[in-house]
Amino acid sequence: LTKDEIHKINSLRVIMEPEAMLLCRANLTPENVRKLRAQLEKIEAGAETVSPLEAVRMDMAFHQMIWRQAEDEYLERILRSLTAPQFAHALITASLASQAVVLKAHRPMLEFILGNERREHARRLLMEHLTISWG
Repeated sequence: LTKDEIHKINSLRVIMEPEAMLLCRANLTPENVRKLRAQLEKIEAGAETVSPLEAVRMDMAFHQMIWRQAEDEYLERILRSLTAPQFAHALITASLASQAVVLKAHRPMLEFILGNERREHARRLLMEHLTISWG
């Protein structure tokens, strides 16, 4: 992907993923919280030791879990389609040096979902997350 393509994808993610985070929050169940926490713990535990392939898989799984728990199949489908080339690109260009930083940047997203901050905070969090991940 070119820098322009990544920018275009991220400009849409900044609009759609905060909505998914808010919907995920609205649909929280104890089981959903358990799954999100377990995935985050897996990410953080392996951040510096897993292969680039596994790092991308864990990253993608965390985001997809949020989208699925948003319980909006259209939003989930759009986000999966939108990010597929981005995650593929991440796999091709992944480096062990950067993967730990990217993987450790997921905690604020879960804290937002479990908290009560406003929509604007979700957008700001996602912008920070995408900046860490994509520059």
